[in-house]
Amino acid sequence: MIDEIYNYRQSSLLTVPISEEWETLCIKFEEMLTDDQLTMFHKLCDLQSASATDDMRVAYKAGFKDGATAMIEVME
Repeated sequence: MIDEIYNYRQSSLLTVPISEEWETLCIKFEEMLTDDQLTMFHKLCDLQSASATDDMRVAYKAGFKDGATAMIEVME
């Protein structure tokens, strides 16, 4: 159920914009790569993004559970 709530809210959660430094360095770095290296780099970035998403989902679930626990303790 917590996953369903997270997935529903995911599009409305605030995101941090990519920094200008990342953009600048990424463009310069990508220009130095061969096509195969560029493909590999993009796959690595996708894996990093997926990992960060999983981490956020776990943190959201933990925070949700902590909040529910706190509410139960207050009600006692």
